[in-house]
Amino acid sequence: ISANPSFCELMGFTLNEIKGKSYWDFWDRKNETEDEYQKFWNNLREGVLQTGTFKRHKKNNDEVWLNAVYSPVLNRKGQTQKIIQLAFDITQSKRLLEETQSQAKILRAQEKELR
Repeated sequence: ISANPSFCELMGFTLNEIKGKSYWDFWDRKNETEDEYQKFWNNLREGVLQTGTFKRHKKNNDEVWLNAVYSPVLNRKGQTQKIIQLAFDITQSKRLLEETQSQAKILRAQEKELR
């Protein structure tokens, strides 16, 4: 793995620390299985773009939410040579959404009680 300074800062690692890691080290193992991980990477190896919202973990084990695109770079033979990840930190937005949903649930329960 290689990464730009922004990704290193976000995840709390130096570039030298990231170079020895695999993506599995950042994967949310509580909510995503190894089979899902393997499928994700098999699709990338086959040249299939992967997009979505992904929960990952920083060096200090804090969660971080990324809206990301994983794009395979193919050689002339159509084989995947490398993967480029473009990711945006959406952790704050995700937390605000979860808090809003939690508050809405509480309000719905209170509304039921008042009826």
